Amino acid sequence: MEKEELLRIKKDIEELRGEIEILRTIVEDTLLTEEEVDFVEKNIEKIKKGDKTDFVSLDEIDGI
Repeated sequence: MEKEELLRIKKDIEELRGEIEILRTIVEDTLLTEEEVDFVEKNIEKIKKGDKTDFVSLDEIDGI
């Protein structure tokens, strides 16, 4: 391989590393903490049991 081609490949790899870092940051930002997972699971269980006391109906909102 010629030096120019190797330099181009090196540059491409560096750009890919930067893009991978951006993607990793995005994925990390979307992950829930243990506390958030517990909160979601508890609320799903409440809803499955029919407990919807944490929710406000649209009718109530319209009346505000």
